[in-house]
Amino acid sequence: MSLWLEILQDVAVSDSSQAERLLNFELPLILRTPEIRREGGWHYRGPLPRRVRIFIASLPDGEQGMATSRSEDFVDYIADLIVAKVRRTARLLEYCLKYSEQSIADIAEQFTGWDGMKRSVPDRQTWIKKHLLSMSAAGIPLPTGIKEEIESDAATADDLYGYHELALVNQWKVDLSWKDFKSQEEIDRSYLCIADSDSEEDGGVADETFDYGGLTGAQVVLNLSVPATGELDVDLNKLGKNLTSELLELLESFNSQKPSDGYCPIAWHNVWWNIVSRYAGVPFNLAERDPFCSVDRELADYIAGNYPEVMKPNRLNILRRRTRLQEKCFDHAQSVLLAWGKSGSAGSLEIGES
Repeated sequence: MSLWLEILQDVAVSDSSQAERLLNFELPLILRTPEIRREGGWHYRGPLPRRVRIFIASLPDGEQGMATSRSEDFVDYIADLIVAKVRRTARLLEYCLKYSEQSIADIAEQFTGWDGMKRSVPDRQTWIKKHLLSMSAAGIPLPTGIKEEIESDAATADDLYGYHELALVNQWKVDLSWKDFKSQEEIDRSYLCIADSDSEEDGGVADETFDYGGLTGAQVVLNLSVPATGELDVDLNKLGKNLTSELLELLESFNSQKPSDGYCPIAWHNVWWNIVSRYAGVPFNLAERDPFCSVDRELADYIAGNYPEVMKPNRLNILRRRTRLQEKCFDHAQSVLLAWGKSGSAGSLEIGES
């Protein structure tokens, strides 16, 4: 079960304190987790920072430096928007349960939990109907009168919401949020990186921060969904073989350090599936085992029932372990692919030295 759906279920049974805890503490942690760097300072890890990093790599050269320097602030900006979106649905459900005698039209007029969303009254009614239908389809109990009213309107029954926060991250329109963020922060301008190519001295901080010229080719592989053509001059079989070996070594290092944490089944039933899905054009040979447990609650329950050697396989522990392993795997795969992008050819890339 997703955390978003868990929040709605807590609201439905009037457990407001638990819903608030999940909304205000666990949800932001799932979206992005601060991590201290060994060399000092900190950065964010998690699905939202990863999405932002990929978006920044797609920006024009003159904008990447500025975006990189504000990436953590931008992650916080989107995280706040996502939390507000989840909170709005929780407030809607809470209102409907409290004022169960009201019609959809009444709710559209009197509900105040819009949290910044501006819509006309007819659009509010459509939004309310679709969300309440989605909640009902997801098993959230609604007042009888409201349920009868929304079910009588078949026009809003298509394409219901699934209430999964990670799916929301994946579908988020980062480009539109970036425009809004630049406008809000008054940073809508181009930043240029000027380098003296003839200088024999070591590069400075700006050079270490970002190599503007190396990302265009890498984006091809980062988003590769079909095998590359000969025009890319990439030996994908070699790339997949080497990356597979290195990811298995990475998994073994996690497993050897904490053998009772269940990193192997976490990889088999989740992380390997995500790796293969993200880089579908790379021929990995990873052991994806059925079933694929796409959410941490499902993964925790399956491990608890099938891998008795794993200690404390509750949802939060599995979330932390899965996030730790997946982040390391994604970061390593991305570094290899970015290195290929900079070199312009996977054939000249020594995978193990990236």
